[in-house]
Amino acid sequence: MACQKDDLKFMVLEAVSNDFEEFETIVKDVQSWTSPNTEVPSEELIESAIMGAVADGDIEAHMLSAAPAELVPATVSPETVRSLWFYVTERGKERVRQAAS
Repeated sequence: MACQKDDLKFMVLEAVSNDFEEFETIVKDVQSWTSPNTEVPSEELIESAIMGAVADGDIEAHMLSAAPAELVPATVSPETVRSLWFYVTERGKERVRQAAS
């Protein structure tokens, strides 16, 4: 059975709920959380879920600046999504809390 879109978005929110995370870490976490009877979501599906969560205001995208080394807000696109860092917004945290209760 395929992973449902809402489940995938929730897993993405969970992956970025405690710290800034890069794309590859989100993919690794989400794929490891898939239940045994559910198809493991592809990187492309996870990428789409990340971009959707950014568009919905549930997570923010950031890039690492060179000097000084710090994370600064960035615009996410299909060309940049795999090189950015992500963190949950207050709206996203509330969605996680609601889903958990």
